[in-house]
Amino acid sequence: MNDLKSSIKEHSFGSVYVFPESETRHSFHYTIGFQQSFAQPEILIFGLSKEVGSQILWSIKEKLQAGESLEPNRRLSGILSRGLDVMFLPVIHPIKVEYLAVARQHYKEPFQALVMLWPDENNVLPNEPYSTNTSQIQAFEIT
Repeated sequence: MNDLKSSIKEHSFGSVYVFPESETRHSFHYTIGFQQSFAQPEILIFGLSKEVGSQILWSIKEKLQAGESLEPNRRLSGILSRGLDVMFLPVIHPIKVEYLAVARQHYKEPFQALVMLWPDENNVLPNEPYSTNTSQIQAFEIT
């Protein structure tokens, strides 16, 4: 927990990478510190490698640091490269306890969180018809 506090102090946030518990689950990342540092929700990203997910979280941090906000339930550009869009969906409150244990321990009070959906190579998000992306199915269990 001290490493997390140091990271938040130095970088405005920290992150946790969670490995899948079974073959039917996917790994995910989440932030701790966005609410504290930027008055913005914490972010979860499912189905990406540790390296790629970390790069995206840093990109989001830079946007927040520049004063931008994350508007849920609409396509947003400028976070991913190659003109690909993302969408943020609100996380259902009771689920945060299970998925965001370290954040819950850090805040010790209610906090907001969003899941970031990322597109397939054709810029189709997983909540849209004809999406070929199945590695984010778990995100729909908590939004």
